[in-house]
Amino acid sequence: MAIRASLAGVGPRGLNDMLPIALSLLETMPGGAILCDAGGALVGINGTCRRMFRVRVREVVGNPITALCPDSQWQAIVRTGLPSGAGRVTVNGEQVVRVELPVFADGRVVAVLAHFFSRDTGLLREVLLKLPGLEGQGTPQAQVSKVSSIDETVLVGGARYTFDDIHCGSRAMREVKALAARAARTDMPLLIQGEQGTEVIPLAHAIHAAGSRAQREIVLAHCRTPSDAVLAAELFGPPGFGPAANGMRGRLLDADGSTLLLQDVDQMPLAVQSRLVRVMQAGEVEYAGNGHPTKINIRVIAGCYGDLAAKVAAGEFREDLYYRLNVIRLDIPPLRARPEDTRILAEHRLGELNRVYADRGWHKRLSQEALELLLRYSWPGNTAELDAVLERAYAMSDGDEIQAEYLPQALQQIGRAPSDAMGRKTLDEIVAEVERGVILQALKATGQNKSRTARLLGLPRSSFYEKLARYGLMEKDD
Repeated sequence: MAIRASLAGVGPRGLNDMLPIALSLLETMPGGAILCDAGGALVGINGTCRRMFRVRVREVVGNPITALCPDSQWQAIVRTGLPSGAGRVTVNGEQVVRVELPVFADGRVVAVLAHFFSRDTGLLREVLLKLPGLEGQGTPQAQVSKVSSIDETVLVGGARYTFDDIHCGSRAMREVKALAARAARTDMPLLIQGEQGTEVIPLAHAIHAAGSRAQREIVLAHCRTPSDAVLAAELFGPPGFGPAANGMRGRLLDADGSTLLLQDVDQMPLAVQSRLVRVMQAGEVEYAGNGHPTKINIRVIAGCYGDLAAKVAAGEFREDLYYRLNVIRLDIPPLRARPEDTRILAEHRLGELNRVYADRGWHKRLSQEALELLLRYSWPGNTAELDAVLERAYAMSDGDEIQAEYLPQALQQIGRAPSDAMGRKTLDEIVAEVERGVILQALKATGQNKSRTARLLGLPRSSFYEKLARYGLMEKDD
C-alpha cells in the first residue's frame, strides 16, 4: 500500500509508532486537521475537516495531500523543517485560515499537519502542544512565533474584519474610518451607531483587530434576548454560581483582557443595564450567591442600530450607562447619504463572488443600466440590502454581464421613470444628481433646518456644507 511504502525506513520513532496516538489526537484538535506522511500521502483527517471538504475517510486516506490541498507546501516543509505561512484559503465557498506544520521524531520531519482554523493563535498553540514529537525546531511557542509573524492580519483574535475590509470612497465614511483608527489606539469605551444594515459590527471588529488587545479573542454578546434573565446569565454567568462553575463563566469574564462587543445595546433591559454600570464603575464582576467580586480588565464596544440618546430621552436606557459607553462615538452614515460608496461596495462584493465561483468559470460584472439603478436607489437596508441584491442577481443571471432584469422590482421601477438624458450622462454626473436629490429631500423633511439635515444624513457639518455649496443649495444669508 502507498501508506506503508512511504513509512518504510522512517526509524524507531517514526510516524508508524506515533500514528495511533496522532490519529486519536486529530479528532480532539480545534478546527480542521489533516496529517500526511513524509512522502505526501494523507494518513489522517479529523471530523471537522471531513465535513469541511465533504469527504469520507476511505475516499482520501492514501491519496496525495495535494488532492485536497493543491497548493500544499508539504515538500518544502519536509525538506526545511519550517512551518508554512498562515494564509486564507477557500474551502467549498468558506474562507478559512490554513497553516502547515512539521511533525518531528528523533530530529527528523516524519509528517506534516495541515490545520484549518478561523480564530486566533491560541488554537494553534493547542495544536502544537497536543502533537507528539515536536522537537528539533524549538519549543511549540517558538513555532507559533514563526507562523504568526508571517501574516498578522489573519491571526487577530477572532476578528472577522480589519480596516482593509471597510470599503469606501466617500469623504463622510473615510472620516469615520479615520476616527475609528484613532479610537483603536486606546482602550476607552466606544459607541458605534448606524441604521440597520450599516457597517456597525464590521467596524467594531476592525477596531479590535487594530488595537492592543488584538491577540485575544473578541467576545460578542447579543443584547436582544427573550428575557432579562437570559441576557444576565449570558453576561454574568448563571445565578448562584461562581466563575468556575461548569465552565459557565459569562461573557464579561470571557472578555477579561480583551474586548466585549455589545450588539444591539439599545435593546438591553434596564435591570441588566444597572448591573453593567456597576461593572464599568468598579472594574469587577459579582456573581449572584457569591460574595467575592472578580476583577476584570475589558474594553467595551457597544453597537446600536438607531439613536441611543433618543432611548435615554424616552427613559428606556440609563443615562449613566449611556455616558460611560459614549466616551468615543462613531456615527456611520446611511448608504443613501454616500452614493459614491455604492459603486465601490458593489464592485468589491462582485469580486468576492467571482473568486468564490472561479472554479465554475464565472466572472460577472454589472451592466451599465444595472449599475445606474443601484446608484439611484435609496437603500433603506443599507449595505446588507446591497449585498443581498447583488448575491441574488449573481445567482440568477446568465452570462458575464448582470442585466437590470435580474434586480428586484423596486430597483427596476426606478428605471421606468422618464429619464431621456440618463444615457448621455457620465457616472460622476449620475452620482452627483442622486446625491443632490437626497439632500433636497432631507432638507424638505427637516423644514430646511441644516443642522438637523446633517444629522439625519449622518454627515459631519463641514462635509454637509461643502456639499450644499457644490450643488448650489446654499442660501445667500448662509
